[in-house]
Amino acid sequence: MLILRLFTMLPLLGISLIAYAGISMMNGDMPVWLGEAAHTITNLPSADGAGLVLSNGDMFTLIGLFLLAMEVIKATNTKGWSLGNHGLSMLVFVVALFLFLTADGYATATFLMLTTMTLVDVLVGMLVTIVTARRDIGLGGFDAG
Repeated sequence: MLILRLFTMLPLLGISLIAYAGISMMNGDMPVWLGEAAHTITNLPSADGAGLVLSNGDMFTLIGLFLLAMEVIKATNTKGWSLGNHGLSMLVFVVALFLFLTADGYATATFLMLTTMTLVDVLVGMLVTIVTARRDIGLGGFDAG
């Protein structure tokens, strides 16, 4: 039970940032690794015949969007641990912003999108929690029925 609570409290977008940092440390040249045609993950056929090419950076972005959606779903919970989740999400955003602005290999479009997703997680997560809590206790001046 404690492990499940810890998992629900930790920000999922931190996983994508840790993966990015790990690959950055192993690879060194993230802009090349993220967008180079040699690192194409898949080439899906399309109606026009050109195909849809997904690179490593595109996959980071897609996984980040999926994790952001899961974070928004987690934000609908009004239990006490959700405040800890919001605090940790803010910490993840601050770390991501710091890395984007100061560290080598992090000033890429992919990392900017991941950093923006962490900001959206903080803002939307708090907003959803507030609206859900207001509805649960019947505040806000609107008819809950």
